[in-house]
Amino acid sequence: MECGDLPPDEPLFVLRARDRFAAEIVRAWAVRAGRHHETVPEARVGEAFDIARAMDGWPIKQTPGRPDTRYVAGDDSIPPDTQSGE
Repeated sequence: MECGDLPPDEPLFVLRARDRFAAEIVRAWAVRAGRHHETVPEARVGEAFDIARAMDGWPIKQTPGRPDTRYVAGDDSIPPDTQSGE
């Protein structure tokens, strides 16, 4: 994965929209970054909120590291921690 001027030895953590915790984490980052408006551009914070909303709308969700927990977002009839299969 190429990330602009990221040094090859700098740690990087990637969140996918299917990760059931991703949107919440991105949103928390945006809230915290928004408190530092003097150093974090407002546009960057807004972009993070947009990404979190897009992640919320991603149709397939999964608990990280548990492929057996894949489910369709918004389907409350099957608890996400117990559903198996696609």
